[in-house]
Amino acid sequence: MNKNILLAVVTDKLKKEREEVENQLKITKQAAIDAPGAMQSHSDTTKFQMNSLADTLRQLIKEKEEAIDNLNSFPPDKLNFSSIIQIGSVIEIKEDKNIKYYFILPVGGGIKIKQNNKIITVITPDTPIVAALQGKKKNDKINFEIENIIKEIEIVNII
Repeated sequence: MNKNILLAVVTDKLKKEREEVENQLKITKQAAIDAPGAMQSHSDTTKFQMNSLADTLRQLIKEKEEAIDNLNSFPPDKLNFSSIIQIGSVIEIKEDKNIKYYFILPVGGGIKIKQNNKIITVITPDTPIVAALQGKKKNDKINFEIENIIKEIEIVNII
């Protein structure tokens, strides 16, 4: 599993997400322009709502750009193999007889990547599962609470 390729895929997905938000912003700005103003209708708040939505979309674009910049400046040595789980690790875990793959990155949580018929989910250090896995090694078992259910997770492999 090539982590450089995985990192590039995550970056590309973030770029596509940013483009989608930029398109939504264009539509929202046009809707704000087309909406009746206060002089036309005192009870119609569409213009205000569209402008508020546009502000939210601008903030989301900024966050996507920061995430892309973060990954573009991600230190390549962090992708090197380590026997201890850390940022940059791809981990294979066994949970209830199911095998799951996670890629720990500073940003991009929730993005899913398909490589070699495996689904790899990006997780970030601020998630409880990373806190539980940080510093662990291959074959370690940990108890982890998911939705008020305690499950045993086994670290099958660190890539």
